[in-house]
Amino acid sequence: MAWEANFNKPLKMKVYVPAIVHDLESFYGGLLWAYDEYPGVKNHLNALANKMLEGVREKNEALLTEINNYHPDHLGRSIAELATLSFGLEDCRHTIANEYGFPGWPHIPDDMVYDQRFEASVDHLLSGNLAQLRKLLERDPGLIGRTSSYGHQATLLHYAGSNGVELWRQRVPYNLPEIVSYLLEQGAEKKALMKVYGGGFTALQLMQTSAHPNEAGLAPALEVLL
Repeated sequence: MAWEANFNKPLKMKVYVPAIVHDLESFYGGLLWAYDEYPGVKNHLNALANKMLEGVREKNEALLTEINNYHPDHLGRSIAELATLSFGLEDCRHTIANEYGFPGWPHIPDDMVYDQRFEASVDHLLSGNLAQLRKLLERDPGLIGRTSSYGHQATLLHYAGSNGVELWRQRVPYNLPEIVSYLLEQGAEKKALMKVYGGGFTALQLMQTSAHPNEAGLAPALEVLL
């Protein structure tokens, strides 16, 4: 099951949103985008971990799915089995750390801050807002080669693969081929590696193993581009 929804951004485009992404957005709400409300990355992720704790205590299936995907002690366990277990804040922190590309909570630097412009670029990309993405890149061309502040160090091109990045960001705008073409025209590096799944992967490698672009019917066009 998946949802087709309009992302809450200035320009509304049609976006393919998997059910798990929809459920996580509904649960966390605006906290997901609250980059500027916290003094640093770790503070923001800690707020997300505390919010997650509320959900796992309520046996929220979306939050248990996060644990199923990112907690190294519970990878692949059924949701039914996870619902019988008790989780604390440290479990939630460990899950969030892994989801955001860090080996564990202690590996998140206390002084790490957000690159606000990069995060805005990712959000415009995933909402299909090419016009705003163009404006940001025209203002700051270096964005095309920059990487996320998170441990996975994804580039903008990696986010187009809907795989390996934050689970709630694994969404597919239907104009993604046009966006990817634009990123490549601006000099995006196809061979750039993202740190995930115990190794380094290109955007194409991640896209080829992601169900979401295929479900949206865009995989063939993206493969040709990449």
